[in-house]
Amino acid sequence: MTDWSCGECCGCDRKLGHLGELLSDENARWSPDELQVMEDLVYLALCCLERHSPNPIARMWAAAQLVDPFWRNQKAREVEYRQ
Repeated sequence: MTDWSCGECCGCDRKLGHLGELLSDENARWSPDELQVMEDLVYLALCCLERHSPNPIARMWAAAQLVDPFWRNQKAREVEYRQ
């Protein structure tokens, strides 16, 4: 993401960990809308980490995650939002 940022040391690394815990709960039941929100939150946190993490390994890891075609929908909506 090129324009969005929540700033340095924002806690997106902790946010990703928390979201991962929530999503790994096999007993949780998520509606399609809830899953969409969770995906968006993970995407935004990855984008923030890629741009702003002071840890170069975290930046590289986030960049590698964002290459996955899974994020196509979020990227498309981001482009649509900017227009």
